[in-house]
Amino acid sequence: MKKVVTPRQMSAMDRYTIMDIGIPGCVLMERAALCVAQALPEEGRVLVFCGLGNNGADGYALARILHTRGRHVVCFIQQPDNLKDDARMQYLAAQNVGVPMETRGARLSELLNGCDIVVDALFGTGLARPLRWPCDEIVAEINKSGKYVVSVDIPSGIDGETGRVMGCAVRAHRTVTMQFAKLGCCVFPGREYAGELIVADIGIPQALAKDIRCALLDDGDIAPKERRADTHKHDFGHVGVVAGSLGMAGAGALCAAAALRAGAGVVSWAVPEDIAAVSAGFAREVMTRPLLCRSGQFAPEAVPDARDFISGKSALAVGPGLGRGCAADFVSALAAHIGCPAVLDADALYAVAQDSDLLRRLPGETILTPHAGEMARLAGCTTQEILERPLDYARQYAAQHQVVVVLKGATTVIAAPDGQTALNTAGNAGMATAGSGDVLCGVIAAFLAQGLPAFAAACAGCRLHSRAGDAAERGTGMVALTAGDIIDALAQVLRGN
Repeated sequence: MKKVVTPRQMSAMDRYTIMDIGIPGCVLMERAALCVAQALPEEGRVLVFCGLGNNGADGYALARILHTRGRHVVCFIQQPDNLKDDARMQYLAAQNVGVPMETRGARLSELLNGCDIVVDALFGTGLARPLRWPCDEIVAEINKSGKYVVSVDIPSGIDGETGRVMGCAVRAHRTVTMQFAKLGCCVFPGREYAGELIVADIGIPQALAKDIRCALLDDGDIAPKERRADTHKHDFGHVGVVAGSLGMAGAGALCAAAALRAGAGVVSWAVPEDIAAVSAGFAREVMTRPLLCRSGQFAPEAVPDARDFISGKSALAVGPGLGRGCAADFVSALAAHIGCPAVLDADALYAVAQDSDLLRRLPGETILTPHAGEMARLAGCTTQEILERPLDYARQYAAQHQVVVVLKGATTVIAAPDGQTALNTAGNAGMATAGSGDVLCGVIAAFLAQGLPAFAAACAGCRLHSRAGDAAERGTGMVALTAGDIIDALAQVLRGN
């Protein structure tokens, strides 16, 4: 995992590095500028937009470095007489080596037409209010120029903590952020404006972030259990899937198949008896157990047999395709008998929303996997509120109910009861397809069954699922991608391709 910080946290680490460790701010700026220079396309005329603060200072340092290397570079500056401290020092150094400086009065469109690459060093993560004239006008011109845009630390106009657009914002192809990923670049809409995110090491000690509780997932978080030569299937856990109803048998089938493909040793699937025959034909390796039902859905009277079914399981996946008729009563009654880690998804989350005390009857290692609409139902708010503050709501619910929350989305938030949070930015829009969530439920359950703690299992499952989605998309494209394609691609990711 890579640490993700808020602007306030980053500012505190900057100050400590400069004041307590003794690394001058100008040294950090020089390193930042060198990292941005390395991230630029190797050829092309460069136009650097510099603001009044430290972000602008990075821009001046970059322009000086590019100029001394023989690159064609121009600085577009605002109010040079108002520059102070490091920004003024870097401005003067750039001016002294001959970097051309254009002021706000210049014809901006002509400058943009005369360049190939735009560097956005207008505003950093400390922006506290919406962009105003003339900055909003400059941003609009950059966005419509069609040039390749690289932002320094964060796209100008993006709130560094929430990712919100502050009136307007630069749309970058690439953002070079310093030392640690900034939260505003990792959540939407800021993530979309940031483009490709490069985290550059400028010499701030990694140890300063040891207490930061938020991180970006990477492929190192995918941690299937080691397969020794003398192992057998029960060494990798037995997943029990409680899923499906008349018309939605495929949800359970996808969940069960995904659990097998993600490494579970054995998978059994409890199904309503009305769909038992068709369910048995979905996956040859999955054992099925018919239970009493009403109108094709699990009936509360099936709880005794369901209790027998879940006995001895390593982990459970409950909810895909259950339906909302009898399922809420069934899940609520079953909860008291669950004695192993469990993933609750889809209609099981509807049952939780109807009976929040249900979670107290579970053994503790429980993972909920809501999308924004389901999270809104659980939290008693609107979907828009969830979309605006996904981390806050996921963290609050996880802490209040002592569960791990996997809030699914373009950036998935995984929140633990103790406040630890992970963000998953892998995946693609083609995964917004029927059954994708059912696959994720099964994948996470497989990691639980292999012995990972709930938070680690959720992180491993989310990362594997999204990377499989990316692998599948390379073969099918986004439009044609299906949940079954994601299952097929799990093996490709697990073997390291």
